[in-house]
Amino acid sequence: MANIFLDTDVAFDIISKRLPYFDESVKLLELMIEGKIVLHTSESCVANLIYLASDIYKIKGANEKLVDFLLACELISCGKQRIIEALKSPLTDKEDAVQYYTALHHGLDYFVTRNVKGYVMRHDSLPVLMPIDFNKIIDTA
Repeated sequence: MANIFLDTDVAFDIISKRLPYFDESVKLLELMIEGKIVLHTSESCVANLIYLASDIYKIKGANEKLVDFLLACELISCGKQRIIEALKSPLTDKEDAVQYYTALHHGLDYFVTRNVKGYVMRHDSLPVLMPIDFNKIIDTA
């Protein structure tokens, strides 16, 4: 069973049903329900989601949607060392770097985001994929 890190953008696509990304992103939840993958996200992703869903986009039923999403995921912490690692990394978007190094530290199998270009320096042990590309891998497995 693959352990997947969901980045904020993919998680927000699911919560907000944001088109045209929702269909590929929600397949990750379906795979989790089928027992094929385990979804992980971080506390900082959740903080970003709360801000986006409640304060920026004011999504109706945001709290309930966020709770449902959290119940579907394992929540992992970044900790001080991951933040320092991210700040020292060559990744230019430091928020992205915090997420990536958190997933890497927890030994996850895939990092799923729509912002693959932001992860030009990455480790072979943690591939960065868009939801559509990850779904193709799982479909062929």
